[in-house]
Amino acid sequence: TVPGGINGQSSCGGAANAYCYTQFSEGQTYAVSFELENAIPEAALAKGLNCATPDGMNPGACPAAQ
Repeated sequence: TVPGGINGQSSCGGAANAYCYTQFSEGQTYAVSFELENAIPEAALAKGLNCATPDGMNPGACPAAQ
């Protein structure tokens, strides 16, 4: 089940859930899009969609290609 407050913004392959892992460059790098019910200002993460890559975490959508 999807946690309450999650809006189905993170998706891959047509499936929407609370997170989505995508690999790029033949597995040499990755992006994880994930949704939060509340912002975490101390980590500069937003309510809703955020992105984690090997370079760190950022608010908003992950780039389409790495």
